[in-house]
Amino acid sequence: MASRTQRVLARLAVAALGVSLVSGCSVYEAARTSDFAEQSATTIAVAGERAMDDVESLRLTGSVWEDGRQFFVDLHVDRAGRCSGSLSLEGRHVDLRRVGGTTWFKGDAAFYNMVTRGRDVPRSELDRLSRKWITVEGKTFGRVCDLDALLKDFSAFEHEKGQEVEATRGTEVELDGARAVEISARPGGVALQRTWVLSESPHRVVKMTVEGGREPVVLALSEFDEPFEVEAPNGGDTARL
Repeated sequence: MASRTQRVLARLAVAALGVSLVSGCSVYEAARTSDFAEQSATTIAVAGERAMDDVESLRLTGSVWEDGRQFFVDLHVDRAGRCSGSLSLEGRHVDLRRVGGTTWFKGDAAFYNMVTRGRDVPRSELDRLSRKWITVEGKTFGRVCDLDALLKDFSAFEHEKGQEVEATRGTEVELDGARAVEISARPGGVALQRTWVLSESPHRVVKMTVEGGREPVVLALSEFDEPFEVEAPNGGDTARL
């Protein structure tokens, strides 16, 4: 692992040197803080929220804690209410699709073993279910695939009882090859919410964390407005509980 890391760092160093020799900007330009990063935390937050309002689709990856359990998420979502991706919890895995107002999920045997705990369900039945897409009508799973609702949760800083929470501007860093400015707030005075907003326009939110509370969050937002495929499963591959 160490040798691989060293090779990667070496390649990055050579690339950086080549860029500085060609452009003449040297390390100074790379280290210089952008004009956007010198704006107030409120200005940065508002720019991030406005940019996210224009997003038609995105990919969401990371982890969320709820009720003392950690969920891992990898999900594509769009404004039309379509989504495709997966959720996992304590080694149990669920694939998820939503299109045309209908949701399907497909869990592995470990997932069904968890949700049927305490019931006398034969192993053969668990295996059968794990090969099927379970059809779910109505609003179940709907919020997970509701981009508008998700973006409200990804507000650069939340509001507490109708009042704006004071945000603090942090440093400008590089995330996945792009510069982003950190802003942070502590709604309710407990959990620290940190958000990273792209320095270049459009100023989208690319990362969010919640630290210090009962439900930590680490989420990355990417692949903005990139098309993704999601299709309803074949009828023979579906079942209803």
